[in-house]
Amino acid sequence: MGFLAFNMERIARYGGLKNRSREMAAYIKDMRSPQRPDINKLHTNVTTCADYLVFHDYYTVDQLRLVKAFTCKKHLLCPFCAARRAAKAVEKNIERVTTVLESDKNLKPVMLTLTVKNGDDLQERFLHLKSSFQRLQQ
Repeated sequence: MGFLAFNMERIARYGGLKNRSREMAAYIKDMRSPQRPDINKLHTNVTTCADYLVFHDYYTVDQLRLVKAFTCKKHLLCPFCAARRAAKAVEKNIERVTTVLESDKNLKPVMLTLTVKNGDDLQERFLHLKSSFQRLQQ
């Protein structure tokens, strides 16, 4: 994939994430009320998330980098912030994952999220998760 095509794809991906953030802001807008100023502020933050992005084009090395961005930092609600957070996590851990995968070619990277119903006894919930994971590994 060429430099221009890659960057156009990246900008289109950011545009799609921005649209999804607007959809989330519209959902939050329905929950606003005068009694909840925190929801009003959240709506404003998610609405304006990613309105301002600055890219530097390092044309001598064919690299386009996002150097400044105004974000809401609500990664649990905002698709744009969630994607940026995930990208940073990948960047942080890719070297370690690559090293482990190269050491054993039979390994397959997977992501697993374990959830349980809420309960009064945290120790019991933890033991349940632990035993379930052990059963899964067998």
